[in-house]
Amino acid sequence: FEPPWPGSVDASGEPIEPVVTDSFEVGAKSDMLDDTLTATVAAYHMIRQNVATWAGSHYDQTGEAISQGLELELNGSLRPGWTVTTGYAWNRTEI
Repeated sequence: FEPPWPGSVDASGEPIEPVVTDSFEVGAKSDMLDDTLTATVAAYHMIRQNVATWAGSHYDQTGEAISQGLELELNGSLRPGWTVTTGYAWNRTEI
């Protein structure tokens, strides 16, 4: 639930509806090679309803936005004092 800013109105002057979000996320983490390498992975799916976009003088309620994505990360110790981190994120959004 995300309430609209005070004074946020649609084209007819009516207050816009609050944004409601449902989300689901799952992930895993693994330590490997005597704890010198750590890998994490996470996937998510999010549905936002009553999304509002600014139209110059008012907001238009554009309806629903669906986002889904994947995040990957690797952390490794090359030697004492040297750590390398790399990551990748993918997101797809439909409005």
